Amino acid sequence: MAMDVREIISGINADILKDIARKLGLPKGLTRKEDLIKELHIFILKDIRAFFNQLPNLEQKLIAEAVHDGGRIDPDMFLAKYGKQCPLPGRYSRDVSPLRLIIAEENRRYYIPQEVSRMFKVWVDKPAASVVNTVDEIPAVYQPPKHDWRDRRERPVKVFESEGVAPAELGRVLKLVQADRVMVVSKSKRPTEAAVKVITGTLAESDFELESPEDLNHRHYEPAGPIRAQAWGVLAQQCGWANPKGNKLALTAEGKQMLTSLDIRRYQAGVGKFLNDGEFDEFNRITHIRGQSGKAKRYMSHPQERKASIVNTLRLWPVNKWIAFDEAYRFVFATGNGFKVTEDGYCLYFAEARYGSLGGEQRSLNRQYLRAFVFESLATLGLVDVVYVYPHHLWPELDGSWGTDDLWFCGPYDGLLYIRLNALGAYCLGVADSYEIKLPARPKLFKILPNRELVLTGNMELPEAERAGLSLFAKSKSKHVWEIDQDCILNHLESGGAFEDIFRWLNENTINDVPPNIITFLEDVKNKAQAVTGSEEAVLIEIKDNVTAALIAHDPGAGKYCRMSGDRCLVVPRKNQRAFKSAMKKLGYIIII
Repeated sequence: MAMDVREIISGINADILKDIARKLGLPKGLTRKEDLIKELHIFILKDIRAFFNQLPNLEQKLIAEAVHDGGRIDPDMFLAKYGKQCPLPGRYSRDVSPLRLIIAEENRRYYIPQEVSRMFKVWVDKPAASVVNTVDEIPAVYQPPKHDWRDRRERPVKVFESEGVAPAELGRVLKLVQADRVMVVSKSKRPTEAAVKVITGTLAESDFELESPEDLNHRHYEPAGPIRAQAWGVLAQQCGWANPKGNKLALTAEGKQMLTSLDIRRYQAGVGKFLNDGEFDEFNRITHIRGQSGKAKRYMSHPQERKASIVNTLRLWPVNKWIAFDEAYRFVFATGNGFKVTEDGYCLYFAEARYGSLGGEQRSLNRQYLRAFVFESLATLGLVDVVYVYPHHLWPELDGSWGTDDLWFCGPYDGLLYIRLNALGAYCLGVADSYEIKLPARPKLFKILPNRELVLTGNMELPEAERAGLSLFAKSKSKHVWEIDQDCILNHLESGGAFEDIFRWLNENTINDVPPNIITFLEDVKNKAQAVTGSEEAVLIEIKDNVTAALIAHDPGAGKYCRMSGDRCLVVPRKNQRAFKSAMKKLGYIIII
């Protein structure tokens, strides 16, 4: 139950109340606590302006922020917006600021009671909204801070403009899924190492360059590993384009539509599903922070809530303007969209739970999550562009923590320096009303011959995504020659594929028109494949003579549950077995199976 002002004053030590009363100019004769409580309460409610004017500027800003937010006080927001700690009075301190008289605390949450909050709000101006600061120019190299004792070498800065890359990569990844090439771990549903290698080979551009060039031969070197190749296997599920089927991903109806036509509205809908997904947590990819799947799991916040906080802030960013990572983090909290990775950082740790505990490192954990979310998911989906360096030895957060001496980085995202909301991100997040996907022109790689052979033109290596699409209907004869194969086509159809996939692939990838005899061949295969219109499990029952079999088959009761097969056999669908047995008994026959 919310406290009122009188209750707040009553909970303060009498000596402190005396000092506050003197500060406010109340009579010196007030010494009894009951009198102090009464007079202070009257003073606040009677002349709220005089009370407000007694406060220093920073405390006045705190009141202004709180009363225009329903009385709620957000210390993290205040620090991010004003660059100074929120001037909250400590419960057991000797602070004699009059502000103590109107600040209540319950369950580590601070607020101003409604009885005075409403009075302030009438005449206290609403504070100006926080503004995000942008950067006009990106440096060519990055110099780690001078205090960084691990590695102070200059690093080349890398820029990844994702907007033109992500849609093309999605199409390639969906082709791999269609060809059953993306395996997943059954428990985590994340792509296996083998699947990540396959996806790496099909990316439209090489994965983020996160390896330290100087230390590749170090015998204890820890590679940063793939980012986008890992992320796509998860994002395809989060966006509703694929689902696990056994130990592989399979296209959903939405995924098949995206593969057929990369429509921007479907893309936006997929991003919406991703933002509402809470099954996968980017923080789990920071594997050096341990304890996440143990006791700490019960204290971790829901990923969907964290994503909503960050994305609500992104919608306030100017489009196509670079923002430094530190400023991006500050702005999340300055806008009141702050989040917490966990309610109990003591359950997370480096190396060993007792000594490596991360209790008291809430801000660092939040920053690590923001890095992972932006780098792993938003940049892969093409919503933001990023500027980065390799992460080894940087430690922008948690530097000096126990158990980190032998680690090369906290997470592979430690080198993220700048972020930019692009036009695709603005559309998918609802900031812009329209967007047109611009896919790069795809070269046609094959010539199709009348003998059903597909010959790779030019001396080039076939991309993995095209190889996966080709395997749906053709088999390899040599490094540069494939042959359209009936068995491959039938296997594709059996697994839920469509003939349209084959015709679309041929039209998109061959430099010449499909010869008429091949069209005839494919149509013939299609007609045969569609000749069987249905199937059903059944039992074949043999009768001793054809007269009895005909009698049963034409009986009004038993006949509706079976069909004749030859002269002496009856076919009974498995779903009709029990009814057929009952009907046979009425005719005087029994069936023993």
